[in-house]
Amino acid sequence: MSTISFASINANGLNTPEKRSSILRLLWSKKVQVAFIQETHFRSDAMPSFSSPRYPDMYHSCFTGSKSRGVSILIARSVPWVLIDFRTDNDGRYLFVKGRVGDQLFTFANLYLPNSNQLKALEGILAKLDDFTDGTLLVGGDFNVALDPAVDVSRGSSHLAHAFLHRFRRLLHIHQLVDVWRTVHPDGRDFTYYSAVRDSYSRLDYFFVRHSDVSLISSSTIDSITFSDHAVLHASLKSQLKDARPWNWRLNETLLQDLSVAPLSFRFWDIQTFRRAVQAAHFSNGEPKGRAVHHFFAWPGDG
Repeated sequence: MSTISFASINANGLNTPEKRSSILRLLWSKKVQVAFIQETHFRSDAMPSFSSPRYPDMYHSCFTGSKSRGVSILIARSVPWVLIDFRTDNDGRYLFVKGRVGDQLFTFANLYLPNSNQLKALEGILAKLDDFTDGTLLVGGDFNVALDPAVDVSRGSSHLAHAFLHRFRRLLHIHQLVDVWRTVHPDGRDFTYYSAVRDSYSRLDYFFVRHSDVSLISSSTIDSITFSDHAVLHASLKSQLKDARPWNWRLNETLLQDLSVAPLSFRFWDIQTFRRAVQAAHFSNGEPKGRAVHHFFAWPGDG
């Protein structure tokens, strides 16, 4: 059984071409197949250019009031995705997408909760999600709540009241939603957000699956905080998909027709040695090294 790799990241705005290009490169380099992005800051009436052949299926939910909030779901070309339905939110707080990956039905829900009244917001969103969901449900995003401050906040405490956190966790329990990262790391401490104001780290970003789907969890990790003030949260789920497209390189068949390179393919079995040999062969003919390799190899993202 193969797996599907997911990632969630609060981008803190994607309104510059540089940041949009950067996040696409980041996701692809991490081999993310389905990305949940929060705080895109897109407006529905002024959507910037945001597309990629690597992630041909993109869905956006934008706040109509200003360039703030906003959530997106990106699906890589390696996923045989067939869309069934989706639902957006004019407040840019949630996005639901439903479809098939091969023969398996999935519902993806990307959430960006406010930094106050999180419980009320989540109650409303989950009520809508219950009516929309079919198949395997994956809920992810920035919840702006550390579920267990003793282990999910570096200082060991939260400004949120204990009673509030109890009701929040109770709501997740009622909807049978299980914290993916905590399931994989029951005794772990790691964080997805740094607050300069409080000088503390917190785990505010989550993936949840229903209790009945816990057996599908394969792994979950948290990257360092680099792209924004949030870290990338990763999760992988087992899938019935058997023939996912590979992420590794493939040899361009025209390589064997090149007289200066073809003999090398029979002498070098290690790919790094082979690449250096190709570079050397073409550099000796006066062609730049980097360009020579690009001619003959189709690396991830080429084409």
